[in-house]
Amino acid sequence: MESPSEPLEREPIQYIEPTLLFTTQRIKIGEGDFFSEVAVSELVKKDQPLLEFTNTEQFEEYIVQKQPIETGGNCYFSEDENVLFSSIAGYPKIEYRNSFKLATRILHISVEPLFRITSDRMKCSISIHPPLENAHSLADEDLYELIAREGITSGLIPDQIQLAEEIIQQRLLEFNVIVFAKGKKAVNGTDAYLKFEMETGPLPGKILKDGTIDFRERKIFVPVSKSQVIARKVQPTQGTSGKTIMGERIDPKPGIDIAVNTLKDATYSLKTRKVTATADGVLSIVGDTIIKVCSRQEIMSDIDYATGHIESRNSVLIHGSVQPGFRIKTDGDLEIRGSVMSTQISSLSNIVIKSGITGKNSSVTAEGDIDIYFIEQGKLQAGSNCIIRKQSYYSRIIAGKNIHCTKDSTIVGGKVIAGGNLILGSIGSANASPALICAGVDGHRLLQYYDLQKKLIEQQEGLIQWLQMHKGSANARKIRKMEKGVEDTKLELLRMNMIPGTGIYSRAAEGDNPKKLRGEKYSDKGGIDIAEIYIEIYGIVYGGTKLQIGNRTLKIEHTIANRLFKLNDTLTEISAHPLKHRKSR
Repeated sequence: MESPSEPLEREPIQYIEPTLLFTTQRIKIGEGDFFSEVAVSELVKKDQPLLEFTNTEQFEEYIVQKQPIETGGNCYFSEDENVLFSSIAGYPKIEYRNSFKLATRILHISVEPLFRITSDRMKCSISIHPPLENAHSLADEDLYELIAREGITSGLIPDQIQLAEEIIQQRLLEFNVIVFAKGKKAVNGTDAYLKFEMETGPLPGKILKDGTIDFRERKIFVPVSKSQVIARKVQPTQGTSGKTIMGERIDPKPGIDIAVNTLKDATYSLKTRKVTATADGVLSIVGDTIIKVCSRQEIMSDIDYATGHIESRNSVLIHGSVQPGFRIKTDGDLEIRGSVMSTQISSLSNIVIKSGITGKNSSVTAEGDIDIYFIEQGKLQAGSNCIIRKQSYYSRIIAGKNIHCTKDSTIVGGKVIAGGNLILGSIGSANASPALICAGVDGHRLLQYYDLQKKLIEQQEGLIQWLQMHKGSANARKIRKMEKGVEDTKLELLRMNMIPGTGIYSRAAEGDNPKKLRGEKYSDKGGIDIAEIYIEIYGIVYGGTKLQIGNRTLKIEHTIANRLFKLNDTLTEISAHPLKHRKSR
């Protein structure tokens, strides 16, 4: 008699295999010595049984069990798990895989689709497998009926369907995949723009159709005459809708309209959509939508004690330099053929400085473009694009759109921040402090972010000092208030969104007031297409350089050269790619 303490021996498990309900066999593909033997299955229909377990009443735990089955896709079990069905029309595939955990083989079964439809429903192909004798195949079906049953109603290619039917009827022992339906893509509308009716000259830094960069000097002080038509507005278009192969309409993205702004001696007619000069003068084009006609003012000397500060409502040409402490402010374009030293320069239009900008107190600001030779320890802010022809040395440069540098230029230290794209030469040097290079970043928000970081440090230091100087419960309320201030600043830093055109905060936090969140500053919609933003570097990038695209950052650990930086497909990391060299004109 067995002792109660001894474990009972169980009989080994017996696995009962299911009955396959479709035909499968191995056939030779090819001729002569060049053949291979492959497994081929018959064509099954949607919801057709693939296998079943019979006599299930004999199954007992630990003695007789069903063969373990692993489904690989496009099939499903009945509620009692005794029958496996195909969820699509296609070709079943079976194989046995070893399982050390179960000490047996697992039957793996899947169904290869007859029709493969892309995720965007814009293309469909049919898989044609060799037919088996006395088994169901495509030759037994009406191909057009199968296609209709799949829901494909648009974009059919008759020639390709005819080709598929010929292959099916020939019963060839080969595998074919034929694309027989393609959707029609939507054509997005074009944005409104100003078409100039006169020669305005090159725009430095513009990328031309052949991929070259136009670095010719900007043509400013373009003369216009009274009543001359300067430009006309081309209206946006709505685009053309598309259709998927399932007959679904694809709406195009309509073109964006623009508001034309004219200042000084220029006017815009809503009826004719033309911009006309109302007096003789020179033309200033700010960004893409602002047109001014101003008088031209020319100063042949330096700006110093003899001239005093310059504040003009016109376009100004200065042949000399701007001496320290003397300010310039213009409504129209400003060109300085000398240098700028430790002073403030501003224009409501565009600025061209043929020589350098030097001094920590130097500040250059323009509503439009800024085109400079070099800058050392200064600040520069362009509402639109910025061109740097030689060097930026420990300076802060912010542009609302793109920043383009010649390929032999150098950025050493400082911050270079573009709301759009960046094209640069070399960055850094062996002994310089690392530079910060940003694309797709709102420069003002980034500066606000740094101010918040300083505020957080001050709050934390203040809290520590208070705790050291005051002890006891009498000060608990003050401590809680200071701690809350620290946590609020941390949260604000975490949520700040750097992408231009979006709300200042990218996400809400638990406990935020819903009414407060309706405001624009909490919106994460709109803005630039950050996936299209890039940083192109045509020279050496020294280790330690910090890159930022939108809200993502990357530190260059080792010195590299000639790289294109973009966000990856998931927009979570900055990735580097080999760079194809552009040419400069």
